[in-house]
Amino acid sequence: MLTEVPAYGVGGTVLIVGAVWLLRRFALKSAALRSTLWRVALLTLWLLPAAVLVRGLLPVEPVTIHLPIAAPTAAETPPPPGTPQSGAGVPRAPAGSPMAAASRPGTNLLGALPLLWAAGSLVGLQLILRDLASGRRTVKRATALGEGPLFGVVTALTQRLGLIRVPRVAQSPDATMPAVFGMARPVLLVPAGFGLASPGAEAVLAHELAHIRRHDFLVQLAARITLALLWWHPAAWLV
Repeated sequence: MLTEVPAYGVGGTVLIVGAVWLLRRFALKSAALRSTLWRVALLTLWLLPAAVLVRGLLPVEPVTIHLPIAAPTAAETPPPPGTPQSGAGVPRAPAGSPMAAASRPGTNLLGALPLLWAAGSLVGLQLILRDLASGRRTVKRATALGEGPLFGVVTALTQRLGLIRVPRVAQSPDATMPAVFGMARPVLLVPAGFGLASPGAEAVLAHELAHIRRHDFLVQLAARITLALLWWHPAAWLV
């Protein structure tokens, strides 16, 4: 299956670059349409290797090819027994031994590829865990807003957007702009001093609540995990 990896990389890159071209060419203004397009691109990155894996697991019917066997020439005729041969007496490693495999060019490089992939993936996953822990600490230090004009506007926008329940709203001195953190119980974080008098405050809050409705936090987390595991794929950096 390693021989199909370059084709998978080229195919995935072409699809993701096509998605970027569509976004820039038609200047899609709909956030929902842009989100859907990126989700399709993200799903494609996983469907292509899955297809390669399934193809490798499927049984392959053996094909028998009958070729005519030509008579050996004088140069190919084995010498009579007892005739000294060049290289005689030099021990050779069995065909299936590790020494024989290591003597083939490129074998050591292919053997190091899984270790290189694992090292890069571990670094990417560690960065994700670090950012998640940092977000949790920010939420714990934030001050919950369970009442007041700001919470009332969030409640009204929640009903307008069709959300099932009102998310938690908290004010954090660490936040520089409104943002959403969490999946099961999302929290809408607003900076200290943010209020309804801020320019475009209601539009900003509606934008963040739309992220909750589309489950964008989960999609972004999946995109980061994809980048951590497929960091060698050029298209993973575009999602």
